[in-house]
Amino acid sequence: MGEATLAAVFRAVASFDAPEHELLRLETEARRAWPDLAVPTEAFVAHLARHVGSLAALATVHVADLFLAFAVASHDRAALSIFEERYLSHVPDYVVRVRAGKHTVDEIVQKVREALVLGAEGKSPKILEYSGKGPLGGWLRVVASRTALNHVRASGPKTESLGDDATFSGDPELAYVKEHTQALFQDAFRRVLAGLDANGRTILRLHYIEGLTMDQLSVLYKTPRSTIARRVAEARTAVLEATESLLRDEKRLSPSSIASVLRLAQSRLDVTLSRLLE
Repeated sequence: MGEATLAAVFRAVASFDAPEHELLRLETEARRAWPDLAVPTEAFVAHLARHVGSLAALATVHVADLFLAFAVASHDRAALSIFEERYLSHVPDYVVRVRAGKHTVDEIVQKVREALVLGAEGKSPKILEYSGKGPLGGWLRVVASRTALNHVRASGPKTESLGDDATFSGDPELAYVKEHTQALFQDAFRRVLAGLDANGRTILRLHYIEGLTMDQLSVLYKTPRSTIARRVAEARTAVLEATESLLRDEKRLSPSSIASVLRLAQSRLDVTLSRLLE
């Protein structure tokens, strides 16, 4: 394939021009990582163009992961085998953290697999949404947790996502908490998010939605890792403190009920923040 054609394919999709040598470098890097995957160059370059918004993003894209994800969505047999062995094998661990209740882990893992690889309800495979901004494993952790949680909520009686039936059964006060806590948590989160600067909001989204680690965020923002970690930790703490403040305004709640809800909120914070940031 001629060099000019690579640039033309990219430019037909992206809003900017990419240097030919950079596209060739990325393709070489991707194929070196996964030499057995049969992915057409033109199709992958177009897919790459759909997911990068600038030359800076192009230079830092996790191209090998993006290449594998695209091959999985294309149902390449070798890619599916690699994805199953190296990535999907970890999904049960993510699903267990969602506290699936009566739903078996196997059922939900299958639901996650179908959404990622086949698509659900006529939609394209979920894995096509992976953009290469962070490692594929981190992105999969977030998506699997969210998919599992949505499946649990859709498959059973509508319940409060911060609690479970065993925690709240038999206590009228906690039943009230179960009904109202999620709205309070969302209100608290919106207050905290509104108080962050643009960089703070972006850091949270990159961490919780794209799966970037503290080290990767440190490189991206040219900021010490400790500073990035502190900003994420401060945001988490602020959400919990704002939630506690709103709960204490609820005159019907006892201190023990508030403490119970806060413990549940803290244990589910990563999954809940991922949903609310989406």
